[in-house]
Amino acid sequence: MDNGMDGGGAEFFSLLAGRGLYLKKGGIFGGYGCVLAMVEARFTKAVTGLGFGSAGWRRGVFLNERMSAMAEVNYNAGVASAIRYDVVRNHAAQDAEGKPIYNARVSAPTKSLKDVAKTMSREGSKFRASEIYQMLEHFSSVVTQLVEEGNAVNVGSLFRIRPSIRGTFSGEDDAFVRSKQRIQVRASVGANLRNACSNARVMRIGQMMAAEIVGVVNSVTQKANTLCPAGSLNVSGKRLMYDTQAEDEGVFLTVSGKSYRGKAVAVTPSLVVVAFPDCNIGEGETATLVLKSRAYTAELHETVFEKQLTYEAAPLA
Repeated sequence: MDNGMDGGGAEFFSLLAGRGLYLKKGGIFGGYGCVLAMVEARFTKAVTGLGFGSAGWRRGVFLNERMSAMAEVNYNAGVASAIRYDVVRNHAAQDAEGKPIYNARVSAPTKSLKDVAKTMSREGSKFRASEIYQMLEHFSSVVTQLVEEGNAVNVGSLFRIRPSIRGTFSGEDDAFVRSKQRIQVRASVGANLRNACSNARVMRIGQMMAAEIVGVVNSVTQKANTLCPAGSLNVSGKRLMYDTQAEDEGVFLTVSGKSYRGKAVAVTPSLVVVAFPDCNIGEGETATLVLKSRAYTAELHETVFEKQLTYEAAPLA
């Protein structure tokens, strides 16, 4: 007899509540059904790359301290919101005619529970990311405990986890021996996640898809390849999108050996407006501009602007 918990999300989350998680009606996320819906939606969209929310893969809001205005950054046009892959030769196989076979190699950035919690918090939840993360951590530990107790856990339409035993027995009366058999955990994908993946966008990646910087203009004086102290820049080109929430991505300046990460004012595939309020470039100094991004390549890629930026005095008020 299958001891799986297949009564749906409500049954599973009621067990979570019974094991110490605050999920009473009107509590965190407003009850069992809402929790299940949010977790399902975020995990599904994280795997498929279809985006956390209707506006796109990721949204970030940035405060321009000088302008006291907000600009929303939206990953659009299916750039980052896609399952990214490259094509490699399978050296262990060939087709019936002896010709080489090539397979897709998918590049899927790993998102942790903390990433899920942060995204859920930004999506309009009144709870802090730390509170959501605590719930997800408890969620994970309870799933582990339930499986350890011999249950198959059905997490909505995301996935189903169940224990199994691998190995052979000498007869019907033969007992389990850890030296001969071992316990495994099997997982199967739920319908919603499977359907989302089957309809997800795909994008082939490669070195040729890296960012291309065409020009850099001083936002203050509108002169090319110059920078005022504590100034801002307009960077134009192709494939300039980057994850503004990732500290190792963005537009960076190196002046006299010191690196400065710019504050995004606006980010589009063809134009990035970025401010450097802490960059005090001095007369006679030059700056090297680098854009770092994972939006178009499998790993973090650095695109260095070919020209040095020179000092320009800020105009008198």
